[in-house]
Amino acid sequence: MRNIIENIKELTKDKNGKSILFFGIYFVFFILLFLLLKFGGNDSFLTQEYEMGKKSQFSSSLLLNKNYYFDYKVTIDDNVYNYYGKRYQDNELFKYNNFDYYKTNTDFFVNNGTWIKCDNPYVYYELINVDNMSNIILNSTFMNMENIDDDKILYNYLVSSNTINKLIYNLDTDYDEVPNSIEVILDKKNGTCNVKFKFDSLCKLNNTCSNSLIIDASFEMFNSVKEIDNPIR
Repeated sequence: MRNIIENIKELTKDKNGKSILFFGIYFVFFILLFLLLKFGGNDSFLTQEYEMGKKSQFSSSLLLNKNYYFDYKVTIDDNVYNYYGKRYQDNELFKYNNFDYYKTNTDFFVNNGTWIKCDNPYVYYELINVDNMSNIILNSTFMNMENIDDDKILYNYLVSSNTINKLIYNLDTDYDEVPNSIEVILDKKNGTCNVKFKFDSLCKLNNTCSNSLIIDASFEMFNSVKEIDNPIR
């Protein structure tokens, strides 16, 4: 230690020695900082490392369990479509336009006095589908995370229409565009999740709307839905 101190004193006596000492101190500082980030950091301290899609800190496991109550609001230009109900695995019981609907696997039925098979009533079902929804978020660019309050966390993402087209529609497009945005809000206290897709760019470039497409999906009461009885038996 005495020799190290004597060497440092010698380095401070001339200009070149001071430069060597200066860079040496900075080198040691960055080594210590790297070790702190790698082995001693936590998620809140390392938030910057998660930017640009490295890690979103959001897990869609609760959605993929497919046991929840849901409320979907799809707004296409000035047209609004509302669906609300419950899901248990591949079965759903929900309301749309004051009619009761039942979904089992890929089949849909509507209660029009009696249960009859019908077409899929969901608009943009390919984007509402939670498997696709989760996949889109996973392949989006994570921008930042905000604490709305003690219980709510907001995650912001950006995703290109080219990415969505490839993931969902298996289309190869090369649009030069303003990216679409995604907001995910988790409420830990109430056990809810809200996913909002603002896909104006996607729908305009794909010519499926004139101005805007917003999909607002809310999920709650995870793992509380009992098995849904088949109403058409």
